[in-house]
Amino acid sequence: MEVAPMTETPPDEGQLVEQADARESNGAGGRPRSVRTWQFIVAGVVVVALATAIGVVVGRRSATNEQVSTESTEAATTSTEATTASTTSPGATAAPQTGYTAPIQMAARDLDGFLTHATMADQALTEAASRINASSTATEITYDQRTIDLLGSAAPSNLAPWLPPGMPDPLQRQALLVYSDLVSRWGAMGGLCAGQGVGTFPRTVFDDLGCFVLGAPAAARFDGDFAALGQLAETTPKFTIPSQDSQAAEELAVRIKDIDLRNLGCAGTGGTVVTDLIPVVWQEIPGYEDEPPWQGTVDGIPFRGTYDPARGWTIFIKAC
Repeated sequence: MEVAPMTETPPDEGQLVEQADARESNGAGGRPRSVRTWQFIVAGVVVVALATAIGVVVGRRSATNEQVSTESTEAATTSTEATTASTTSPGATAAPQTGYTAPIQMAARDLDGFLTHATMADQALTEAASRINASSTATEITYDQRTIDLLGSAAPSNLAPWLPPGMPDPLQRQALLVYSDLVSRWGAMGGLCAGQGVGTFPRTVFDDLGCFVLGAPAAARFDGDFAALGQLAETTPKFTIPSQDSQAAEELAVRIKDIDLRNLGCAGTGGTVVTDLIPVVWQEIPGYEDEPPWQGTVDGIPFRGTYDPARGWTIFIKAC
């Protein structure tokens, strides 16, 4: 896709990636996304220690053209099996910088962590896209260190552990929709697209990979999907969270890995938003020769998982 040189004005539909829209931003400490209809009671400002995370500047995205790569800064998997999807709750990390108190008897309390980290990922992706737009030309693309760090903080591996198992189907469907929005956006800028590291590179390098193209639909719908999740969480009764080694936890891990593979696997660069709950069927399927049997299928594709208390679920899907 040919893109006009970047300017300080918001991008047209054909511009590279999403552009932050500062119409309602209060600066670095401003509260993002006034369009969200549910309210947060700010619990306090504390710091999250994420391995790759850095400070995230609040920005507001125009809903015209954003792309984000759904793989981390490692190359997309091309193996016939997926890699790890962990659903273990994060350890004793501090609450994120944008916190709120949810109704105690509602499911929103169980989704506190995911909702907050989804907000932080959205902010990071918005700023990363804005920085790429501002520093790139019609023939070159620039990734500076700040951009790489922002994409690292928004990686799916930092967000997935905050999804709790045991959600009722309607709530799980909406939560995974929001997750897939973010993975799709991340895949269009991060992962394979960020694999060159810091520097300025010919645009053809990114064009050949299919970067900066497939995240726009997810960016355009994110605000609405996120607001709908918040509203649903506040009206859904509090649910029981099963043990991390349960079948329910594994099933959630299978759906998370399926979303990751749809966006990042086989050299993917985003573009898949999952609006329906992905069907998981539990039925043993013989493996190949000395391989263990498959436990079932996810959307018709065989999967199996192994559980380790320290790492959570590792899910293998016969993909690509």
